[in-house]
Amino acid sequence: MNTNPADKISGKSLWILYPTALIPGMVLVLPGCVLSAVMDAFGLDKPRAGYMCSAYFAGLLIGMLALSDLVRKWGARKVLIITSLGASIALSGMSMASSYRLVLCLYVFMGLFLGVIITLPGVVISAVKGDESGGPMNKVYAMFSLAVLATPLAVGWLLKIGWPWWGPFFLPVGPAILVAFCACRFGLPPMKTPAGLSLNAFKRLGIKRGLFIGGMVCVLLYVASETAVVFWAPRYISEKFPMQVDIARASRLLTWFWAGMTFGRIVSAAILKRIDQAIFLVVLAAGSALTTAIAPHLNSAALMESAFLLTGVFYSGIYPTTMSYSGKLEPELAPIAFSLMNAMGPVGAIFLTPLVGHAAVYIPFSWAMSLVAAPLAAFAALVAIFKIRKIF
Repeated sequence: MNTNPADKISGKSLWILYPTALIPGMVLVLPGCVLSAVMDAFGLDKPRAGYMCSAYFAGLLIGMLALSDLVRKWGARKVLIITSLGASIALSGMSMASSYRLVLCLYVFMGLFLGVIITLPGVVISAVKGDESGGPMNKVYAMFSLAVLATPLAVGWLLKIGWPWWGPFFLPVGPAILVAFCACRFGLPPMKTPAGLSLNAFKRLGIKRGLFIGGMVCVLLYVASETAVVFWAPRYISEKFPMQVDIARASRLLTWFWAGMTFGRIVSAAILKRIDQAIFLVVLAAGSALTTAIAPHLNSAALMESAFLLTGVFYSGIYPTTMSYSGKLEPELAPIAFSLMNAMGPVGAIFLTPLVGHAAVYIPFSWAMSLVAAPLAAFAALVAIFKIRKIF
């Protein structure tokens, strides 16, 4: 059987995307893992604390929207080098944050760089692999999940032995510097220059506006829910079971969640070869809505940890499978479609995460946590409608 040389080059180069996906995975869980320590250090209540996540995702949104134009101007390889080094500087800067306002500013800058880093692997895959993006997308984001799985263990242990709240932010610095080096040395697979943010690009995307807009709305709903869980879950379990759960065990709750997520994403790549994508998404979204609503009301720490493990399994394939729909567009438009779809995630996270904190002032914290199930239920309903109308 003949092998296409271009595929060979892409296969060798795509491996760089695996360590790249580790960086945003590590950073994603840091706010939730250090939340209690930061609240104690700066005397924060729940409504104010929720804005840490909003600041990070505001920066993330800007970075995601800028990606296509940055790649057009400098190329994917140079963009990856610059943003990896920039993220290293922003993460290291947390050690000098003497006020909560400065913490929020650094979160914004981290988000700017990480918005590019988290989006770039999917942009490259959708441009290089096209309709075959589903499998590689799930594999790359399984690495993202693996980072989120391991990081809470390290953070919980560091905080338990007395590290300051800012110490864990040095953990992703090493991988970021390694990715910058590897990008310099090995490069990235060849891809067509993506369309930039322009009126013409939007007009061309309008040809499949149902697919494009539907994907954007679904990503917004999913990321809003996932982010709220990741940010608030450690704080919630430590408040509900103060005699059983210390700061290390609270962080490990995210490890259970992302263990389910990692396992699910590995399995999803195989399942998608045998089942329709839209049906797969409806099942996962409905299941995750149910477990997310029930988990906060369980009266056992062990049961709650098990429930979040199961929730992670249901969450697992939703994001990468939804994002793979961008590969159904023509190669020049797939990267910008991926970027814009991805950028809708922070929009949901910016609003829902602090909403949980504000809601906890007026209703029991358990019911405020259950609010994150609503976007997932809406996601399942929308995808079912899109499937019936043959949009998905």
